Amino acid sequence: MKKLYSRSGSRGLLEGGRAIALVLALVVVLLLVLRLLFPAALTSAARPLWAIGDTLTGAVGSASLSFENADEVREERDRLRQELIAKANEYETLRAQLTDVGRLGETGGRIVAGVLARPPVSPYDTLVLGKGTKDGVRTGAQAYGQGGIPLGLVERADEGTAHVSLYSSAGRETYGWAGEARTPVTLVGAGSGAFRATLPKDTPVAVGEMVYVPGPGALPIGTIVRIDTNPSSPTASVFIQPAVNPFSLSSVSIALP
Repeated sequence: MKKLYSRSGSRGLLEGGRAIALVLALVVVLLLVLRLLFPAALTSAARPLWAIGDTLTGAVGSASLSFENADEVREERDRLRQELIAKANEYETLRAQLTDVGRLGETGGRIVAGVLARPPVSPYDTLVLGKGTKDGVRTGAQAYGQGGIPLGLVERADEGTAHVSLYSSAGRETYGWAGEARTPVTLVGAGSGAFRATLPKDTPVAVGEMVYVPGPGALPIGTIVRIDTNPSSPTASVFIQPAVNPFSLSSVSIALP
């Protein structure tokens, strides 16, 4: 069966094409007339379009240049990022040093020294400091942690370093007081900053009370964390936790002679 085409449809398409052509011709003629009669007005009207075209052209050119220099831009970005990280690390180091000095509660007559080594790098219950005799550190001087907590004594010092033997060194005896009643007690070093003591069973001390050593004055050195008793023994075993962990310190203060 042959497919029939509508003549009316073909005629409509033809007439539509003619109408579009006629409109385009009229637009062209109108533009020519305006160009002849009002050249300045036509130029002003077209100027925004030219400006848009220039802007687009410039943007395309800039984008092309950016793509060409992408490697240089990335290198500069990475360089600036590394500088920022370095400055941030420098700031954090200075802030930590200032914090440590503030925590030490420094007063006149003391030297602030950085901790170079601690157990297990240094000998057991010994701190190695970054200042020595040239800085005024002397053998027998007392070392303090943050808050003025006594740590131990300088047992050896050379020109640039000093070794502090902690009061908590295993078996070392230190005399002090326990509790609010200031009961005399002999502290025996148990290592790692801890102590133990033996007291009469009826001694008025309790878990949570502070233990003190001579300072000047009575300086806190630890807290009673456990008291063990035995019905068959007249004494009690007292266990003392350090007031400050000596192995977490980055700086200490040394009393001048």
